[in-house]
Amino acid sequence: MRAIQYSRDGQVEKLEVGLEPVEIQEDIVNVFLSHPLHSFLGFGCALTPASAEVLKCLDPVQRSAVLRTMFSKEGLDERHLRLCIDSCDFSSCMYSAFISFEALKKGHLDFSNDEVLIFPILDEIMEIREGDLEIMMSPWSPPKEMKTNGRRYKGGRLKDACYEDYARYLSLYVKHYKEKGYPVSFVSVQNEPEACQTWDSCIYTSPDEHRLATLLKEELGEGVCILAFDHNKQDLVQRLEAYPGLDVFSGVAFHDYMGDHFEALQLARQMKPASRLVMSEYCIEKSGKPKDGFHLYLHNFINDISHGADTVIDWNLVLGKDGGPNHVGNYCQAPLMTENGLVVKKPMFHALEALSKDVALPCKVLPTSSFNPGLDVLAMEGADNSVSVIIYPYGRDRHVNLRVGHHVYSFDITPGAACNVRIEGYEL
Repeated sequence: MRAIQYSRDGQVEKLEVGLEPVEIQEDIVNVFLSHPLHSFLGFGCALTPASAEVLKCLDPVQRSAVLRTMFSKEGLDERHLRLCIDSCDFSSCMYSAFISFEALKKGHLDFSNDEVLIFPILDEIMEIREGDLEIMMSPWSPPKEMKTNGRRYKGGRLKDACYEDYARYLSLYVKHYKEKGYPVSFVSVQNEPEACQTWDSCIYTSPDEHRLATLLKEELGEGVCILAFDHNKQDLVQRLEAYPGLDVFSGVAFHDYMGDHFEALQLARQMKPASRLVMSEYCIEKSGKPKDGFHLYLHNFINDISHGADTVIDWNLVLGKDGGPNHVGNYCQAPLMTENGLVVKKPMFHALEALSKDVALPCKVLPTSSFNPGLDVLAMEGADNSVSVIIYPYGRDRHVNLRVGHHVYSFDITPGAACNVRIEGYEL
């Protein structure tokens, strides 16, 4: 077995870990091998128009290095990607592929923005991943011509007479990507359907969302599934209970803002045990401290996965030094950001590194118990007969006796670091 510690500044330390007698009873962290929970499929990020714009400004060698850092098996091995349908807040301006209702009837949309920004970067990612990529697409707003307020921003609603038109619009958008060879597996009908924002946004009640999802499912046919909600997990269970039905949805997407609420994920997993549960967005505000990013990513993602999430998709792949571009000044941090013309790894990157390194995906999440609530613990059983255990002790030094099956491994964790323990060829 081996144990590696990852710090927020990128320092990596290999630990000497000894096998201790099973009589040890203090400071125990248990991993229960015989009771696997749900599957975990891996990590990902969002290729927003802002990220694409930053990447486009890099020279080809540097751009390739950035993409390989995120998507290659030697890097973070990210295998899930979220794309925006039309513009979002992380775009230099608002735009839409909508031309006219007459053009929509003929199946014509204007993909000029995607052709310039998204497709070239997506092609590079596809080459790195050798096609092994799962794509989720989300709209931030319908075209303004279809909305009650006549604009993409500040909420508004989809006009009652435009549900069928918009379902066709979304299906044409997704099918265009599919026809170009991009593996779109999932779509949500609205990013943050409960939020009225100063940027691209639209309000949907649960019946509204269900109605549009039903029409969209008919338009899409087989091959692309619909995820419900795509908003903050604090309201996840209430939203699931308010839908007229759940059969139209193949899973649920949620965001990691507004606090922990990990128990809501566990309940959502119980309500739809065979469905996908995807954490589709999270980021740290521009004003946040770097060390907070390391802590919050680890705390949120460890608990998201252990409470039911099968996929974790971070927000912007890369951003400029100011946390943009963004047409409303809603800046944030990203795992990779530019500084003085170079792309640098931020503490959030090192948190993702601690979570994803030495984990054989896809894997099964294993239940755990801990001697102290000040530890975040995630255990995963890989298809290669390995067990990976990530332990994060909230910035304090901790002595840990890790019990996996009938074996105990004893070690100390340095303050401020996360420890990834990999055990190969274990026996029950």
